[in-house]
Amino acid sequence: MVGSTFGVAVMGALVTTIGASQIDSSLPHLPAAARQQIVDALGSGAAIGGHAPAQIVTAANAAFVSALGTGLLVGALVTLTGAVVAWTLIQRRVATPATVPAQDAPKEAAESDDTADHGESDDTADHEISLV
Repeated sequence: MVGSTFGVAVMGALVTTIGASQIDSSLPHLPAAARQQIVDALGSGAAIGGHAPAQIVTAANAAFVSALGTGLLVGALVTLTGAVVAWTLIQRRVATPATVPAQDAPKEAAESDDTADHGESDDTADHEISLV
């Protein structure tokens, strides 16, 4: 639960920062206070239409789409990395028990040799040990 909350906060900060950078580069002629209002509107989900000129609306939409696309790409890469790490750790854990019987195999072979020396019949001596 904490991880998802943290992820949403990081994603929001990333989208806001990239959106602010896009707004600053596409609308340099606007005063800083006006650009900050546009960035705040992007972060809150407010519509920028209404009385705003078409150039500002277009720049805000482009900044939002670019920032969201970059944020989703970063999120996808982090998710993919987490999946690969989890898969690797699970595969190591699954592979670990398969090595334990291999250490027990010489004991079983020695025990079957002991019973064969005493003249007792042992059917397990003829079977192969499979680790699969």
